Amino acid sequence: MTTREKKQTLRQHVLTTRGQIPEHKHKEWSARIAQTLFASKWYQQADYVHCYHAISTEVRTRQIQEQVWADNKMLLLPVINPAKAVNLVHAHILPSTQYIFDKRGIPTPITAQAMYSVAREICTATTCVIVPLVGFDDKLGRLGYGKGYYDAFLNTIPSKKIGIAFQCQLITELPFELHDAPLDMVITEERNYTPNKVFVNA
Repeated sequence: MTTREKKQTLRQHVLTTRGQIPEHKHKEWSARIAQTLFASKWYQQADYVHCYHAISTEVRTRQIQEQVWADNKMLLLPVINPAKAVNLVHAHILPSTQYIFDKRGIPTPITAQAMYSVAREICTATTCVIVPLVGFDDKLGRLGYGKGYYDAFLNTIPSKKIGIAFQCQLITELPFELHDAPLDMVITEERNYTPNKVFVNA
């Protein structure tokens, strides 16, 4: 089995497992993950927060987005670029921003204050990037959805990259490829994973 095939098998297994989380637990755990994020130094020191819109059974991010506005930080949202010059462009999002749904069911802003096509314009050392993922390992490897959008983006920026996931998304042995972008931290409802330590969340 090739590395790509192994990843796809793991992807299917983790997505099925994540999809079995009861709704009340999904809501409770998402809130717990958000609170842990807000207490982290990387969030507190950030001037900009780059955060995806959660879809399907992903960790919910609406609470994170609202807290970013409440803390007077700039909220940035990744948008898949139909022109394909780069995989992602990045929108400055306000509470008044309106959306349409793309063919994948992802909310896409139609009224954004500004759009940025080059990651280095916005994603500096003072930007905290909240990263979606399918699975992760305790070495901070990330299993994405297989499209490569985030790897291409994450490999070009100096920002702190924080994955948010449920504990059931932990993978014991995650295959690694050279283009895979590691994370700086992963937060679950139970633990914080960092390069040198794993902390149990109170």
